[in-house]
Amino acid sequence: VQVPPGCYPLELVQFWRNEYKHGQPFPLHWALFMRTAPPPPPLVGAPDTFTAQFLATVAFSPEMLPDWRGTLVVGWVHPAAVRAFERVARGVRVWRQRPEWRCQEWVFEVLCALGEEERKRKAQADWRIEGWTFPGLQRQMGKLLDAWENGDI
Repeated sequence: VQVPPGCYPLELVQFWRNEYKHGQPFPLHWALFMRTAPPPPPLVGAPDTFTAQFLATVAFSPEMLPDWRGTLVVGWVHPAAVRAFERVARGVRVWRQRPEWRCQEWVFEVLCALGEEERKRKAQADWRIEGWTFPGLQRQMGKLLDAWENGDI
């Protein structure tokens, strides 16, 4: 993804979440993160409560956390469009009490909603979301996990 000068990269970040009692790992936690000028505001889907958090004043870099397992740039956002971007993301339905629906599905649905809104606003260059499929994102994030486990990132 080529991020235009002056725009913020939109990153898909994944984190380790420990293992079930029988040693099988939990699915990795996915979050969307917008890297801005300090302090950066992350856009996070929280797996324990399945809510969205928009934190505007947190000095943070995902790579600082011990559970970080990789980052993929999935698009970009123009600084003037951050609030409109957040409104679209907030509009994505959060499903509770559905074991098959987790933060990874939420992230994908947010990316789809942002892509749809981008197509509607095609005259404006407010943001760009790459056209991902859910299996494609899972493959890319799996490659990042492999790279982390091999010490490559």
